[in-house]
Amino acid sequence: MKKMYEKIPMKVREIIPALAILIAMGIVFSLVSSSFLRPSNISNIFLQATNTAIVGAGMMFVMLCGDFDLIGGSMIALSGVIGGKLVSAGLGTIPAIAVILLIGALVGLFDGVLVTKLKMLPFIVTLSMQIMLAGLALAISGGRTVYGLPDSFTWLGSGKVGSVPVAVILMVLIYVVCWFFLSKTVFGHQVYAIGGNREAAFLAGVNVERIERICYVISGMLAVIAGVVLTGRMGSAVSDAGKGTEMNALSGLVIGGISMSGGKGNVVGAFIGCIIIAALNNGLNMMNVSAYWTDFVRGLIILLAITLDAVRKLSKKDD
Repeated sequence: MKKMYEKIPMKVREIIPALAILIAMGIVFSLVSSSFLRPSNISNIFLQATNTAIVGAGMMFVMLCGDFDLIGGSMIALSGVIGGKLVSAGLGTIPAIAVILLIGALVGLFDGVLVTKLKMLPFIVTLSMQIMLAGLALAISGGRTVYGLPDSFTWLGSGKVGSVPVAVILMVLIYVVCWFFLSKTVFGHQVYAIGGNREAAFLAGVNVERIERICYVISGMLAVIAGVVLTGRMGSAVSDAGKGTEMNALSGLVIGGISMSGGKGNVVGAFIGCIIIAALNNGLNMMNVSAYWTDFVRGLIILLAITLDAVRKLSKKDD
């Protein structure tokens, strides 16, 4: 059995635990509620996963480098508020989105500079920025919801192509692009190299600091896209929108096999992990389980995933 398992390609082996969890959850929740596996509810799970998964796609680049990023939820709120106010003031949808994408890129670049140039801890830098962005979103909105958004701005979150939500299509496209860059380009190989062994990557000629900064920029911009999607789904911009999304994304990434020490994991596993979080929330809601217990179960799953990751590392060292 062990020999058969070892013949499975590493990329496939990395997603087996997440896939097993997803299948097990599907079986359990379908036994509890006959509605869980209905096409309409599956579509709803994917729609609920969009923000977590899009933020997670950006965080994935940073984590693969061995770093950390917590600005996702606050950037969702800030981009929604600023974008909503810009289009409400008469600026076109495309220029408004371009402005908030630039803001997301600059915030990511700023975080990246602090981490790479000043050697500050990524956790402290991005936690501080998370608090600042949340406060800025509240200050700009004055604590009030921004209404009256044009259909062109809300289309990414509320539009459909046939019966498929545009947000779900966008989410899948983002992960396809991420897979391409991480699997098929020099940049992607450099990201994995940095996370695997930073010093060795530097000695091999990789511009480690530049790659790290690019990853933070990607994370900031994808968080903005998640903000546009969520704003579109709600039809309005709220200063506390996206709260906790970064932790849901982190949960999904860890469950999906992205190592918190960097250099390990793949896009498919990350995507499955984010779907697991959405399915978990959906299934527990259908069971009328308290949100407190939902957080407890999600935290337990993260702990188990981290424990398994640590056990795998120890077993490799022993070998």
